[in-house]
Amino acid sequence: MGEKTKVVIDTNVIVSAFGWGGKPADVIRLITSGKILNFTSSEMFTELKKVVGYPRLAFSETSQAEIMEIIFNASSIVDIHESVNIIDDDAEDNKILECAISAGAEFVISGDKHLLTLKSFEGIKIVTPEDFIETWSLKK
Repeated sequence: MGEKTKVVIDTNVIVSAFGWGGKPADVIRLITSGKILNFTSSEMFTELKKVVGYPRLAFSETSQAEIMEIIFNASSIVDIHESVNIIDDDAEDNKILECAISAGAEFVISGDKHLLTLKSFEGIKIVTPEDFIETWSLKK
């Protein structure tokens, strides 16, 4: 088989994986097992730390630390080389696209409607966890 698939996983998918399981958890298992490569940026990592600490998510401090450690150990942090300003409704989503471009990712995996409506950006497919698992399974 060729190179491993490069992805950028949105914070909402990570939170869903650890909070509710399902297909988002399947995506996390693929990165922790080394079957696909996840890329993140320092900005995205900082956002994840903030989000897992939201009281409404009710992750214990231990769980928060474990989530951060798992994602940190299973991801490569890239320097952002290009600024993107395509999503006006939620400018924070542009950071995900910037990371994907800088990493040379094939996929952005997200549950965010602002990103998903794009479908693709500069050759990068933007898909739900469900669609990614289905596509990845067919590629193997």
